[in-house]
Amino acid sequence: MAVSRRGLLMTGAGVVAVVAAVAIYLGVASAFAPVADPSIAQLTPIASPTPLPTSRPSPTPSPLPTPSPSPTPQPSLRQTLLVLGSDADAARIGRGKAPLADSIMVASVNAARDQITVISIPRDTVDVPMPDGSILSRKINVIYSELGIDAMRGAVETLLGIDIDHYVLLNMDDFVQLTDAVGGVDVIVPFAMHDPKVRLSIEAGPHRISGELALKYVRSRSLDSDYGRIGRQQDLLIALARAIADPERLADPAAILGRLSSLKSDLKPVDLPAAIEVVRACQTAAITKIVLKPPRFATFAGVAGDRGWIMIPNVAEMRELVGEALSD
Repeated sequence: MAVSRRGLLMTGAGVVAVVAAVAIYLGVASAFAPVADPSIAQLTPIASPTPLPTSRPSPTPSPLPTPSPSPTPQPSLRQTLLVLGSDADAARIGRGKAPLADSIMVASVNAARDQITVISIPRDTVDVPMPDGSILSRKINVIYSELGIDAMRGAVETLLGIDIDHYVLLNMDDFVQLTDAVGGVDVIVPFAMHDPKVRLSIEAGPHRISGELALKYVRSRSLDSDYGRIGRQQDLLIALARAIADPERLADPAAILGRLSSLKSDLKPVDLPAAIEVVRACQTAAITKIVLKPPRFATFAGVAGDRGWIMIPNVAEMRELVGEALSD
């Protein structure tokens, strides 16, 4: 497949980025699943009265069962998820800063459940085509806080020429908390990184890193630019996915997920059975990672006056590659 030569393809990688989001919401769904009322089983039946000889009582009509909500149909086609990482934390929220969606990923699993594609859009992307035909001149990372999640979803769909089935969003504090809950994540650091700006110091090689260190690792960009940071964000998401799906690492997902105040999604408890099937089917899927960065995917990248550092997208090139990558 053409896309595997352009992106980084990892076979036999186990649980993948889309499974991370699904696994998160398996926990959320189980936390909100209906619980049987134990008092019902303890009720003592009332003895039936002796029937009167003069008349036969009319039978009480049985109440109609309350219809259960229709679950999302078992997905037999491609499933595509928008995964957003917000830059919000307690300190920024306390200062009243609006959250920016600085990590923007699309994770998609094919119909055969043997290929996962993770696509990242740089946060500095400007001149974004919107669903109503307008062009947003500002950076794509402001859309969520200024226009809402539906606008963010629509912008990504329009920019890439795709349909998105669901979304999931998490902020920095909750990323740290979730990473610590699974005992840290396993990464291979490609080179020594010492970045005083984010207080990061880590040597090259394999590491299991805590939540605080993981956050520094995905925030640093002094040595390999914003695009290198995006690649590390993809790696961390995949590593976190593996840990979430391992019952020895996170035996009770609902216990921790209930404490993640920033966690947002349109997935519902009724989607649980279908989500379980996706998780089970993706355990040995291959992963393709793509960063839509210059030079191919930009008509301009650099400082542009008072706009600061921006990337003007080559929309046609983005749609061409994404169309190939997400084709079944």
